[in-house]
Amino acid sequence: MFAPFEIWLRGGNYSIRLTEVEPLVPELEVINQIAKCPFKGIDNPLVTLNYIQFDKEIITYGVGTTQFRTHYVLNKTDAVSNGRAIALKLGVLPLTALSLSVTSDGYVVFGERSSRTVSSGSFTLLPGGYMHPSHRHGSELSLEAVIEEELGEELGLPKENISSCCSTGLVFSNTINRGFVSAHITTVRADSSLVKSNYECCHDSETSGILFVKSNDTDIIDFVIPRLRTFSNHALGVLLCSGRLLYGDDFYKRLIRGIQSELGSVIILFDDTFATPGKTVKSTIELYSH
Repeated sequence: MFAPFEIWLRGGNYSIRLTEVEPLVPELEVINQIAKCPFKGIDNPLVTLNYIQFDKEIITYGVGTTQFRTHYVLNKTDAVSNGRAIALKLGVLPLTALSLSVTSDGYVVFGERSSRTVSSGSFTLLPGGYMHPSHRHGSELSLEAVIEEELGEELGLPKENISSCCSTGLVFSNTINRGFVSAHITTVRADSSLVKSNYECCHDSETSGILFVKSNDTDIIDFVIPRLRTFSNHALGVLLCSGRLLYGDDFYKRLIRGIQSELGSVIILFDDTFATPGKTVKSTIELYSH
């Protein structure tokens, strides 16, 4: 099944298609180790990114599924020997969607993580979240459906408030929030005052507050650079992809320099230099090595 979606890269715009593939199954010994590991939470199924194929102006994401427990144990704990290597081999790396969102009066929305999250006090963009097999438009998987659902859960805005939404690239982070992120820009019809009032009434428990920063290169850089160590790598990757489209190459270069100086290289971006027509990236190991 295919779900067309627009992705914007520096060299132009492409159509994303998601096609579902059979997930690879861990060996029985690994399955038993995962089952024995203490786990708290809801074991929901997650969508994973298994390969990427480029063909002229179409990018195909081959996506599978895994259980949240499997992802958690292999990528976030040391319960299984060589768990992170096993996760790479099997493609147990979740696909999430995260958006730089701009209000109707020209502000970018940032969220501060609450004490109920492992990254309490850090900053992120809103909305965003894991992709689940239930995120569909009709019968087709849809990245846009993730943004629509999270807009309601995190900001209290119905999906009808979305004026436009496009993907701006793909990010991989190898930290505790290991996995792939589809970077987005979402413009909403609500102004910052309405977003704030809806958030205060309806937001979930993952954030303790939201901040608004004027959507221009100078104000965003002045806000982000002094707080680099308080931002998730996923959010920084999305700022790079989406900020480059909104604010230009100078913004991108300044943010890259800040990240390299302060954090080192922890983020991998897949942009138009990676999108070679006819090229297929067959495994997450190959993706990571890029």
